[in-house]
Amino acid sequence: MRLEPNGKLATIRHQKIEGYMDAMTMTFPVKDAQEFGALQTGNCIEGTVFVQGDNLWVGEIKHLNTPPETCVAPPAP
Repeated sequence: MRLEPNGKLATIRHQKIEGYMDAMTMTFPVKDAQEFGALQTGNCIEGTVFVQGDNLWVGEIKHLNTPPETCVAPPAP
């Protein structure tokens, strides 16, 4: 995970979101300042992608006790 504090953006390598998008690395806004403040580069998290019209963001973030290298398998080439 990479973080961009100025825009509260987190670049996350995520699993497939069934019915919405394949597994990939993507930048998501994190609306909640407290949730964003608790993130650190390399965190392994679980969260919910919220979609409202053309806007999407990540929320309901839970920190997992998993090493970053085993958190999400990279997408198949």
